[in-house]
Amino acid sequence: GVALSLGGVNSMPVGTYVTGTDWKETALKIVQTASTRRVRDIVVGLPLEKDGEDGQVAGLVRHFSQLLADTTLLLLGGNVSVYLWDERFSTTYAAMRLATRPRFKSGAFKNWLDGQRGLDFSDKAMLDSEAARAILEHFLEKDPATEKLNKERADRVNPSRQACKKYLEWKKRPLVEMKRPKEPPGMWAEAVQYDEWTEGAEDVSPELYESQLQSYSRSMKGMGSFASPKLERKEERQELHSQWLDKQKLGRLQDDSVQKATFIAAAENAGAKVASRYKGLATDRKR
Repeated sequence: GVALSLGGVNSMPVGTYVTGTDWKETALKIVQTASTRRVRDIVVGLPLEKDGEDGQVAGLVRHFSQLLADTTLLLLGGNVSVYLWDERFSTTYAAMRLATRPRFKSGAFKNWLDGQRGLDFSDKAMLDSEAARAILEHFLEKDPATEKLNKERADRVNPSRQACKKYLEWKKRPLVEMKRPKEPPGMWAEAVQYDEWTEGAEDVSPELYESQLQSYSRSMKGMGSFASPKLERKEERQELHSQWLDKQKLGRLQDDSVQKATFIAAAENAGAKVASRYKGLATDRKR
């Protein structure tokens, strides 16, 4: 079931998705809907047990929410967040709302609440979308005890590290150099196509392009080598080279005659002090 907020706690049921075994396709459908509707937050109902613990179904929902968070980051960027919210008794609450709705054929939902009959496909789809609406309204409400939004207590699903690296690799892609196409002579089809391709190109001045390039360079420098395998390997080579230089410097200091004599004298003094301290514990080497 899918529902959409109209601002505040006002919401409306949108419909249902026909899902299959491919969860990636379902995540893509949800992200496409969020893109067309300009959604800022996606709320996924978490089916906890009656005691509030995670069950087998809740584990599957958490796995799907992680997949949905990765898809949202890769397709919509970091402007849309994914939350998990408790959906216990939301279906029963939605059935009661439908059963008590005025001027509405609610006999099927009354029979379902009484346990007399099941629901057909259309009624079940309506019930699922109404349950999604109930979950969304509860997510957007304030807690009467603390006067805080329930959103602040919800579990936010963070994208995985692999998805973040893929997103940053896309963000750090090299800029394409602007090259103005050559204007064709005449007023034929090539000239019309040229005007369509270069529409608005005159508005980009060299100063504006230079400032955009500097801003891009600063952001890339701030991210460092994260999500860039080439830069990570370069930093590793630099670190190994610096360690090799330190070893070479230490070897030259030890090979120096003056420094070497100083080291030997210091070692002998340290050995003499240790030997005098533990003189009574000395043993015969022949034995």
